[in-house]
Amino acid sequence: SMSLIQPTGRKGPRFGKGGGRRNNNNQIYACALPVALNSPRSDSFSRSLLGLVGLRLTTLETPLCRGVFDEATRSVWVLEKEYTMLLWRRGFFGKGDLSRSEPSWLSRQVNNRRTGNRLTAEEVTAKRRAERKQFKIDRARAIAQVAAEAEEIFKTEGRVVVPTLSGPSIPSGATWKPASMSTESPELVPPPVEDSPAAKEEEAEEEPLEDLEHLQLTLPEAFFLMWNFDCLAIEDPNSVRVFLRVLLDPKVLLA
Repeated sequence: SMSLIQPTGRKGPRFGKGGGRRNNNNQIYACALPVALNSPRSDSFSRSLLGLVGLRLTTLETPLCRGVFDEATRSVWVLEKEYTMLLWRRGFFGKGDLSRSEPSWLSRQVNNRRTGNRLTAEEVTAKRRAERKQFKIDRARAIAQVAAEAEEIFKTEGRVVVPTLSGPSIPSGATWKPASMSTESPELVPPPVEDSPAAKEEEAEEEPLEDLEHLQLTLPEAFFLMWNFDCLAIEDPNSVRVFLRVLLDPKVLLA
């Protein structure tokens, strides 16, 4: 008899839209700590022979990152790009001093130059937060004004007017617009103009961007990397003594 179970027709695994990006991130952030275990390439016979006696040809890779202690900010600055990305990608240590977390200032500037100063995802998020904050301020100001008008009517006419929290005078999430959007009219927005050869030549002659961002480590992070893994060195010996004095400050220990 024929089986009632029909084949699904799938010939292999299917990945979602973010599958490739996840695989790439898994490779970039594969190490949870700055130190990493490396297995050198060897033939299968050598691996089998060592496996019989419980040995493995594994080496411990311990990078030595250089940092500078800054007493004003009570942090350690890692200035070299190589060490900056290594510490961030292997354990998410520190933050970019010009970014919210990942040191991405240079990539944002390059993206702005390529896309004509269009906002990045991080900048869009900051813009939306500022707009939500301004909406709350405008709404609270409008409600206070309506309440003041009702109080004035009661004082002058003796009538009790209950302030309403809705209406044309009270902004809502559907009707409120930022000042820059409400004052901007379509006539004032210039139409897009194609880049002229002179503009393209000027863009090609733009000076390369210099990375002005550094990785900023907190004192506990720097102590953890220095004394636990020996993968961070503070170059100035005098700053090491200052670093220890500041680190052992009770205010820092209790923070």
